[in-house]
Amino acid sequence: MKIMFFPQIATRSYTDGKWFLLKDGHIRVIKNQIMAIEKFLKDCEYLICIPERMHIADNKDYLYDLPYEVKTKIKSFYFDFSLNVGLNRFTFPMNQLIKNKYLFENVDIIINDVPELARNWKSYFSMYLKKEPILISGIHYIDIYSENSMVGESQYFWRQLDGLLCSDACTIFTQKMKEDYFEYAKHYINYSLARKLEEKTKVFDYMLFSENELNLFRHEEKSDKKFILFISRCSDEKRTQWKFFIQQMKNLKKIRQDFEVFICNPSDVPSETLDAEILDAKDYIKYPSMKLTREQYIKLLWKADIVPLLYNIKNNIAVGYYEAMYCKNIGIEYGKDFKNNSQFLDSVNEKLNELDFKKVVEDIYSRNYRWAKNGSRENNAQRFFNEHIDPWLPKAKS
Repeated sequence: MKIMFFPQIATRSYTDGKWFLLKDGHIRVIKNQIMAIEKFLKDCEYLICIPERMHIADNKDYLYDLPYEVKTKIKSFYFDFSLNVGLNRFTFPMNQLIKNKYLFENVDIIINDVPELARNWKSYFSMYLKKEPILISGIHYIDIYSENSMVGESQYFWRQLDGLLCSDACTIFTQKMKEDYFEYAKHYINYSLARKLEEKTKVFDYMLFSENELNLFRHEEKSDKKFILFISRCSDEKRTQWKFFIQQMKNLKKIRQDFEVFICNPSDVPSETLDAEILDAKDYIKYPSMKLTREQYIKLLWKADIVPLLYNIKNNIAVGYYEAMYCKNIGIEYGKDFKNNSQFLDSVNEKLNELDFKKVVEDIYSRNYRWAKNGSRENNAQRFFNEHIDPWLPKAKS
């Protein structure tokens, strides 16, 4: 059995344009899927499509946390990713695939995280390899929300619909995304067709992180001051609102002095961009002087007290937020803890006050930990295999 993964890689450096595989949540989901499959099938090979080596920023092996015997079963196909996240949804490396078709000859199942390219994959295997592997396409991002919106025919929505049509099965990250997507679709396509596509699309809001990896770098020591950790990108103000967050931290400083802030800057925005926003707040708002390693980042998650998320987790899955809640943090979540930006500062202030009450904090940690485990690999391996792999094995092997 050979299973191929085509990821939607989304985390890159805004300094040199290179991709961060270790930081990318989609890559971690793939590794979790592989480990789950390994629990039930021992005769599998895996092929993961990733950018050319020269365009990868991480020096460390992106499979570092997998057992050696599993890593030996995985091959990486390096191809020419566009350095633009959006363009990758429309760019298909046909010439490279034709030259390297020996790698794809025995593929039985494709787990494709870019549904916009589903028909390209279908055509490639049919025309050049004369076979039809099972194609499972997953929607990780939809552009019908205002914070994600694209314009007219450049919308991902249309290509995603085509991808769902030609895939054997489909997944989508959250129940709300599924409901909103197909309600939107019913305005543009035949109602019965929309219902058919909706029925074959399953919610896939788990296998998001590995408890083993987080515990590998477990760091119980908290900061002396109350520690607010901003984990979102500083390259997407429309969605993550990082500039608004910094301004609110400056406003918070006028109210109280017992906190410090660390901005993880996972997209490696140049320091001058951050400095321009922080200016007179550098004594209590910090960011890394060098790119954070995965180990350093996980240790920061364990060290932090509060992790805010300024976009709706029901519209955009946030792997890092699940990790943060597992690592004993109090979350501040848009739509749950505050309904609009005017309420954000009060919400942060309230959560900082809660940190003074040990019993309250322990209850919150416990509640968040249980919620986060619902998204972990270790808690969902059986479910993933039963829902997404096992039903297709008879057809894949035939």
